[in-house]
Amino acid sequence: MPTLPDSFRDLLLPETRAFVVLHTQSEDGDPLLTPMWFSMEDDTLLLNSTPTTRKHKNILANPHIRCLIFDPGNMYRYLDITGTVVDITQQGANLHNQLLAQKYDWDDGTFGENRLIYRVRIDRAKGIE
Repeated sequence: MPTLPDSFRDLLLPETRAFVVLHTQSEDGDPLLTPMWFSMEDDTLLLNSTPTTRKHKNILANPHIRCLIFDPGNMYRYLDITGTVVDITQQGANLHNQLLAQKYDWDDGTFGENRLIYRVRIDRAKGIE
């Protein structure tokens, strides 16, 4: 497991409202970029979505992702992550989404009952300033 740069760990803290821009790719090679909320569990990136989205279909076809996490105070500073979705689960996903909604100061975060958590193993991480 690669080490996340210490000087960029502030972007991953629960109180930091940084967004991740997720890149997935469909089977035919069509790219999709999606701004998303996220949280961390140890050094695992957690994303939350529903099974009806295009990104979900892309992840099922190809679990390798790339994402950027931008510093909300300096958009020229970001973390570039390459990873692999190693688990997709419904267990705890609705609660996780509600916690993300609180973090990002949005509504109650229910957005339907059919939520999923995507656990992303970080394969490579590089900080850019």
